[in-house]
Amino acid sequence: MTMNNKRSSTAGEIALLKDLWPKAFPGFDKSHYEYEMYKIRNGIGDCSDLFEFAMAKRSKLKRDPTHYKDFTDGSDAKKATCFDSFSKGKFFRRVAKIANINKKKGWLRCIVGDGILDKTYYFKIPRSAYKDISVIYISFQQDGTPNFGKWGKFQVKTWKDLTH
Repeated sequence: MTMNNKRSSTAGEIALLKDLWPKAFPGFDKSHYEYEMYKIRNGIGDCSDLFEFAMAKRSKLKRDPTHYKDFTDGSDAKKATCFDSFSKGKFFRRVAKIANINKKKGWLRCIVGDGILDKTYYFKIPRSAYKDISVIYISFQQDGTPNFGKWGKFQVKTWKDLTH
């Protein structure tokens, strides 16, 4: 059973699909989009590959999915969705978790989807900012308002800023 409310990570995946699909497939066939939406709503879809595909298609980046990088410039695409985190059964915080970064060697090009506000956020994070950690936590307030803290300085406002 999937959690398909605005506070679930599924809702964040839906926000990502809405943002990424037109970038990956301009002039797209609505039936394919609806099928992908169906998969996500039922917990069997994910936008990770779509994110990499859209970045390669809508920028000058070339895919190179080898160890520790996704693109020929040495950067890596990371996708995360917001979810409510609990500690001892009580709400702790709302967060998006960017994991498995400890062996990455270049820029992290990150997209974060939040279902409460139905928005996506872009981050371009240099290696120097994450070299000593294995997980980045992007925080939000309970109402979905961003509370990026130290990661806020790496937020980029546009797709072009993320992909160039």
